[in-house]
Amino acid sequence: MKNVDLIYDILDKAAHIYYDNLKLDYLSALTEINNNLNYDEYHTILSDEVIKNLEFIYKPFLEGSFLNEEIRLALELYTVKGLKHNNYPPTVMLPDFINYLYVMIVNNLFSGNISIMDTNLGTANLLAAINNNYPGNANLIGIEEDELLLKYASAFMSLQQTPIKIYYQSLLGKVLDVVDLVVGELRSFYLDDSLNLDNKLYNENERYFPYLVITSRIENILDNGYFIYLVDNDFFKNKDFLLFNKHLNEYAYIAGIVMLPTEIVKNKEVGKSIIIGKKSKNIREILAVDIKGVKKELVVEATKKIKLMIEKIKED
Repeated sequence: MKNVDLIYDILDKAAHIYYDNLKLDYLSALTEINNNLNYDEYHTILSDEVIKNLEFIYKPFLEGSFLNEEIRLALELYTVKGLKHNNYPPTVMLPDFINYLYVMIVNNLFSGNISIMDTNLGTANLLAAINNNYPGNANLIGIEEDELLLKYASAFMSLQQTPIKIYYQSLLGKVLDVVDLVVGELRSFYLDDSLNLDNKLYNENERYFPYLVITSRIENILDNGYFIYLVDNDFFKNKDFLLFNKHLNEYAYIAGIVMLPTEIVKNKEVGKSIIIGKKSKNIREILAVDIKGVKKELVVEATKKIKLMIEKIKED
């Protein structure tokens, strides 16, 4: 963790300088920091003295050698502070317990080069965690409708020297890319009736956001590709689940569920799960694994079960 703390300290000091001199908020400062570190470009308002101070702060980063995952972990600490400073809920960024579950699932589903789309990019932390820990090469795409988060995600990935294509648009908007895997966190809420959406479910008066995203993004997944979404457990109890599942099964199906321990969930009454879906009409029964807790032995036991579940899902 020594390198992680060093990188975080550098970013934090630079952000404070940008706040003191330009009154930039913590999240916006990362764009300027990225411009400094990667392009040697500095805001024209900054004095020569301030620029020299920043260059001195950056020196250990520019002269050091760091793993992408070390940079991501430092940025994760930075992001926690930035979200609070900008009055975003902390749930905008997933805990690493969930990130590394995604890593394990993806690494067992795929080998070789792949393409991944995050349909709710946020800070890009989840996508970066997957990419940094995937043994092959991954082509990355993100969709984000919040301009500040989009700029932040771009800098977040650039500081790790990770190319990514980001669409600034509605999370339900159409994109033409077709990928091996779509990921994302789908929060439970309902859309209003005034949207102009080209979605069969929406046209049948369905307004539950997760169902609409999943059915909208099926066309962006290659045949026999996958989706992995984090959902609230009320996803399965919604009155329109059967209607959603009927539409989904025209092209794909939910193949597996990983139920998360309540210790890592903010709203313990609702709970959260990771769902794994496959774009295939060869529909099979839904497999499930319940992670009973965060203790090492419980996680190890659940990991073995998840790997076995993934092998069965891949047998299609």
